[in-house]
Amino acid sequence: MNQQVGRNNRLRSASVIATMVALAGALALSACGGSSPTSSTRPNMLLTSASLAVNGQPVNGQTLRMSHVRNGVTRFQATLLRDGAPYPGQRIEVQYQRPGSMGMMNRNGTFMLYDDGTHGDDVAGDGIYCYQDDDDRYGCTGMNAANGDYHYDFCGYDEAGHASNHMEVTVTVSGS
Repeated sequence: MNQQVGRNNRLRSASVIATMVALAGALALSACGGSSPTSSTRPNMLLTSASLAVNGQPVNGQTLRMSHVRNGVTRFQATLLRDGAPYPGQRIEVQYQRPGSMGMMNRNGTFMLYDDGTHGDDVAGDGIYCYQDDDDRYGCTGMNAANGDYHYDFCGYDEAGHASNHMEVTVTVSGS
């Protein structure tokens, strides 16, 4: 009888733990708005870095005074690995959200990084993907750049459409 009670208690404990793990996962997903996975859908593919640089200086997480960077060149860069080695020939997308100017709505969109020796990429096929935003389509340094937070969500995709982990970079623009 005591063995049966002990086994029932272990089963109940395992069930409670499984329920708690499922609930924690659901809460984590809802906290992310359900839009970006917390891990890769292909376990051996990993985005290991994501960064922005303005005029060659890293600006991840910084607040920029517009007078110091106006008309600067923004460079977006990310590194994608598979099984710990560079993973060239794939796709990295950056979803962006920029504050609107003069009370207008935020501007959102998506652009690509390249690992083919173009668009500011230094070396083709090295697993380091880049986009140099010379005309400030997506960056935060143009003449009409609004004050506020600029959010950039980086994610890699393999040829089958499996997603890597996401990495977000935010830059805040303040003052003129």
